[in-house]
Order: sequence, then C-alpha cells, then structure tokens
Amino acid sequence: MERNQQIENFLSACDDVYTCKFLIAEHKIKKLLATLASTSQVCDLVAQCVEGFNRDKEFMRAYLQNSKGHFEFQAPNDEVRMIALVFCTLAEIDNGNIDFADFIKRFFSDDDSITPYDNFVNKMILPFRNLMAEAFGYPKLGEQNNQIANAPDMKIGRAHV
Repeated sequence: MERNQQIENFLSACDDVYTCKFLIAEHKIKKLLATLASTSQVCDLVAQCVEGFNRDKEFMRAYLQNSKGHFEFQAPNDEVRMIALVFCTLAEIDNGNIDFADFIKRFFSDDDSITPYDNFVNKMILPFRNLMAEAFGYPKLGEQNNQIANAPDMKIGRAHV
C-alpha cells in the first residue's frame, strides 16, 4: 500500500498519547484530535463509525459500575463501535465535558499492577490506534518490529517515559 504522510502523522499522534506522561496527556489528546480533523481519510472513517452511534447508550455500556460498586471500563467487541467510542470519549475530554483526571481514576484503577493512565492507554488508545492502522493497511503497534521510538522500558507494550 502506498504510504500516506497524513495517516502516518495521525498514527504518530496516537503514539504520542500512548507514550506521554499523564501530566501532558490532555495536550496530546488535543493534538491527536486536531491531526484527525486535518486528515480527510481518517476523518471520513471516523464519521462512518459514529454514524448511527448512540453516544449515551454506548457510554452507559462501556463506563459502568459493577455489583460491588466499583467503576470499570468494558470495551465494545465491535471494531466500529470501539472507534466511535474512543473518538467520542476523546472529544468529550477535549471539550471539557469529561474531567480527564477523574475519568482515568474512576474507570481505569482496576489493575494494581499498572497506573490508571497506563491502563487507559492500553485499553483505549492502543486498540483505537491499531484499528485505524489496520484500516489503512499499516501494521499494528508491536507488529514487524514496529515499536514506538524512544520506548526502551516496555511494560504491557507501553513505554514508561
């Protein structure tokens, strides 16, 4: 497949969110969304995914409280719904409708072996990035030695920089 610099820039923006520190994550999310908006092919794919997507219903399915009163994230099994859910969540964070720190702490603190932010990027950003890469014929992160640059300490596929 022919290389497309705009799509590569978008995937790089995803990688930036994936590898950054929590402290600058909101800034990186803003840049990711700006890159998405300026990449017509990616924008078109996301538009197709959000068409018919019931944001409120899907948020209730994905961000829930279990029977013990703990909050958790349940990723959709459907790839189209996953792309739409991640995009809508990032847009809500960027618009200030979701308090990012509270969101991360509330829904991604279920794994004591990694930080809530690491859990968030592993469950949301990486799958989103890989689905988008696959849609445009690029390898998923981790395939064919396609590791993120400057990521020497990999834990669960994510750099702790």
